[in-house]
Amino acid sequence: MKWWSDLWLNEGFATFMASVGTDEVEPSWSARQSHAVSNAMTVLTLDSLESSHPVSVAIDNPSRISEIFDAISYLKGAALIRMMTMFLGEDVFRQALHNYLIKYSYKNAEQDDLWAELTRATQQHGGLTRNVTVKQVMDTWTKQTGYPILTVSRDYGDQSLTISQKRYLSLGTGSTLSSWWVPLSVLCQGEPEPQTVQWLADDEGVDQEYRYEHGAAPDQWLIFNYDMIAPYRVNYDERNWKLLTAGLRRDSGTVPVLARVQLLLATYLQNESEYLPLSTGLGALSKIGHVLKRSPHYGAYQKYVRKLIRKAYEKVGGLAVKEIVNGDDLNSVKLQVLMSDAACAAKLPGAEENAIELFQDIPLDLRSTVYCVGVRRGSVREWRFALERRRRVNSAAARDHLLRALACSRDVWILSQYLEWAITDGSEVRRQDSASVLAAITSLNHGRRLGTIIKILLDQFTTQKDLDEWSEENSKYLEEARLSVSQGVEKARVNIAWLERNKALVLTKLREYAA
Repeated sequence: MKWWSDLWLNEGFATFMASVGTDEVEPSWSARQSHAVSNAMTVLTLDSLESSHPVSVAIDNPSRISEIFDAISYLKGAALIRMMTMFLGEDVFRQALHNYLIKYSYKNAEQDDLWAELTRATQQHGGLTRNVTVKQVMDTWTKQTGYPILTVSRDYGDQSLTISQKRYLSLGTGSTLSSWWVPLSVLCQGEPEPQTVQWLADDEGVDQEYRYEHGAAPDQWLIFNYDMIAPYRVNYDERNWKLLTAGLRRDSGTVPVLARVQLLLATYLQNESEYLPLSTGLGALSKIGHVLKRSPHYGAYQKYVRKLIRKAYEKVGGLAVKEIVNGDDLNSVKLQVLMSDAACAAKLPGAEENAIELFQDIPLDLRSTVYCVGVRRGSVREWRFALERRRRVNSAAARDHLLRALACSRDVWILSQYLEWAITDGSEVRRQDSASVLAAITSLNHGRRLGTIIKILLDQFTTQKDLDEWSEENSKYLEEARLSVSQGVEKARVNIAWLERNKALVLTKLREYAA
């Protein structure tokens, strides 16, 4: 790269190629799919903040360089590279990348150099369905902050729909002048093949709605971005949402996995059996749990989650079987661990008791869940047992599990000691592990008041009073981390606004569903 502005070319490609390489070596792990989901979900959350930044960001001060080594450069960069492989085609993309690497070997390059090689390849081999250059398309994604939300409204009389686009913001405020070249990948219920990718130009769907023809009958659903081709959100008219909900409840397998991941229709999760949709759905629900955790309504939330996860937990065996059921299948292992963790968090009857029974002899993949429950339900004796085991264990993974588990204690004095170690040189906690300890403590309910200047703490705040007190005490010391701090403060404001706006409705729905 010629300058730090294009850091994403290094880190985005490295992140993307990690999944490509893994997929080549071990296809059964579905690394490209799982990485695409985790990358996109992180980007959709972080890039919905006003305080986010473009992928290609102007750097005019050395102090700003460290700020851009973040999820936008790494994960959004990887998501945009994946997007190009999908709308250009793998063969065209590889040929262009081959030419680019040869031409600029032992030299510095910038994103415009890559755009030029990709455009040349499309002119020779095809790949773009409209008369547009790669630069025109990609500059809207790399030089602007954020991503679009498409509002799709169907006309059920003539198989057409209208689309509008604007920037998606968690707080729903701010400028809406941004617009993008958006690849439209559409799947209609009952069609054997998805429709060819079409484009919504950056001047379409802005001042007036863009008209689009499709093949879905009035009683059939349709889904945009079904393959997660690009990081954007879609909101449908009410009738299409109802068709999707009915289809998922009837047979979720008719909707592709990557589409189910994005829909986040919670009530259908009780019929879901695959790791990626369950992981994403429960992750989204956990954000509601974080907001409600210090309220008297958290029990209703846990009851709601218990009802959603019971079937999947029992199907995979959970903690009751006292072993990993299908250790040769990574996705099966991840699903069993996910459901075991969710069951303990939601207080599913028997789950924590099963975890306690496993505390002395724990299957490798269940250690994180079991260690945490053992420390949380135990006394100082169990905490010291976990500390001593961490001192003796040789496995780096096991040490990491125990590092987080030690933060699961409910005793404030224990957490105070652990926090002091995290900020003291030469203590039980190595300097490179300090951030992990702080993150673990502040992400747990009893650790919130002990946390300090880190973004994950701010993400837990759900009242304006907490945020104001923290800002007054700490913000003046954090100039070097101003981007992370501003993002954390905005996340806290998102939590506060969400709770004020949705609390009554959410509590009503939780009680209705859990009844």
